[in-house]
Amino acid sequence: MAQKPLFPLTTVKELVDKCYFSAPTKSSHAVITVKRHNGIKWQQHEAEHWIREQLKALCDDDFYKRTPQWAIEFADVYGKEIDGESWFIKFLIKDGELESISFHPAEEEMILQTGMKIKAGNFIYEKESKVWRVR
Repeated sequence: MAQKPLFPLTTVKELVDKCYFSAPTKSSHAVITVKRHNGIKWQQHEAEHWIREQLKALCDDDFYKRTPQWAIEFADVYGKEIDGESWFIKFLIKDGELESISFHPAEEEMILQTGMKIKAGNFIYEKESKVWRVR
């Protein structure tokens, strides 16, 4: 039986401009690294703006799965290929706010609920050094 998202994308899109990134994040660093590799030099605020725009562009066909987030909540996960890179996108809505946004190159292949395959991304995160590098 196919999973359905917990959070309607219409609600996500209404909340996305109100979400904030409190500190440099793994997500913004991922976007900056991928863009830099493609010859585009972005700062954190540009990466955050791009992430917001990509969240607004999600559609139901991009849905991958629900996944546990912390001990008692679940998040929706989407996969999308954008400009030649495969992206893993995860979020939840809590207390009326968009939270726990993950937006980074896909660490492994994803098969979306539609059956479409999203290949593993071209970059991998090195946990010890906390940097993104080309696979």
